[in-house]
Amino acid sequence: MVGDTISSELRENAWPPPSEGELVELAENPLAKNYMVVLDGSGSMNEYECADGKRKIDVAKQAIPEFVAAVPTDANIGLVVFDNDGLSLRISLEKDRDGFLQKIRSITASGGTPLHSAVMLGRKELEHQAHRQQAYGEYYLVIVTDGEANAGQDP
Repeated sequence: MVGDTISSELRENAWPPPSEGELVELAENPLAKNYMVVLDGSGSMNEYECADGKRKIDVAKQAIPEFVAAVPTDANIGLVVFDNDGLSLRISLEKDRDGFLQKIRSITASGGTPLHSAVMLGRKELEHQAHRQQAYGEYYLVIVTDGEANAGQDP
């Protein structure tokens, strides 16, 4: 009985939560660091309210490559964006820095701010990677936003 209680508690508190019957391809490097960037490309990011009168989106698009340069080259990096093209996973967790930076440059700010939904999508992708790495490694959710979420979307 005691063993059942302990395993039940562990199961409830495990991260990522165990998946029922899902077959997962194991990651090549179970100790990899993982960075999921959530980028706000909403209409409010078009405002000229940043340093030296720059648009928020331009400052974000300038800062993210600097951040990526500081991320270890063997780390996985992914991208969730909400912008003119809606909310979506643009880059899965992978090591393709050039593809990642190309996606960043292509973002045009417009539309709403589904911040909660974007954070949850980023979290879901990190959890999927954690399954692939058998919960080893490191996981970071990096959010770049002006913080003006739509009603009901405050994370």
